[in-house]
Amino acid sequence: MPGIIDRIARAFGSQSDDSKPAGDTRSELEDAYAQQTELLQQVRRGAAGVASSRRQLAAQQADLAAEIDSLTATAHRLLDQGQDSLAHEALVRKQALLQQLAGLETQHAQLQREEENLILTATRLQAKVDSIRTKQSTVWAQYSAAEASARVTAALGGIDLGAAGAVVQRADELLHATAVPEPLAADELRAAAADELAAIRAALADRAPAAPGEGSYQQPGGYPSTGVTDSTGERA
Repeated sequence: MPGIIDRIARAFGSQSDDSKPAGDTRSELEDAYAQQTELLQQVRRGAAGVASSRRQLAAQQADLAAEIDSLTATAHRLLDQGQDSLAHEALVRKQALLQQLAGLETQHAQLQREEENLILTATRLQAKVDSIRTKQSTVWAQYSAAEASARVTAALGGIDLGAAGAVVQRADELLHATAVPEPLAADELRAAAADELAAIRAALADRAPAAPGEGSYQQPGGYPSTGVTDSTGERA
């Protein structure tokens, strides 16, 4: 199968290039994936064909080697029997078979190298197929995300986001305005108590003295303070 490596190499070089932008469309990736997969199958079939041919050559080599050994033994036997001419003919046949065997060995070595190259090519193609499959998954994910974003944008199309933000801000202000004040610190509590005590003292100082028999002070405004009476109705 001469030339198969060259044909595969040309086809391989004309396929997907890693330098292409990552933003390939989905259809382009699908086409590249299909092409690479088909090429990979061709290379594998070629490698299988080369391997089959190589095995056939190996079998022919084994047959020739066995025939050569047989001719060598025949020549020895004929020489022992004094049949030199027949022994010579056997050795001539042996030399011809040796030439054929050398040619088969050369062809076998070529097929083996070609098989190894095809296997290496198949490995590289498999890596490209896997890379394209990964890119496909990434593009599908990006496409799905963009599609979902478009649906959300369409759903929010009739909403005034500025007005909604103002409502949220106003609600937050009302929440803070009606919040329960934090408890005062100990120093603030003592200061408030001192202010209240001073106010009480000032109120007491404003009270006028009461009339005789009505107690020491009367309420502001001239109202007498209420005395305490005993059981007979007399003021104590």
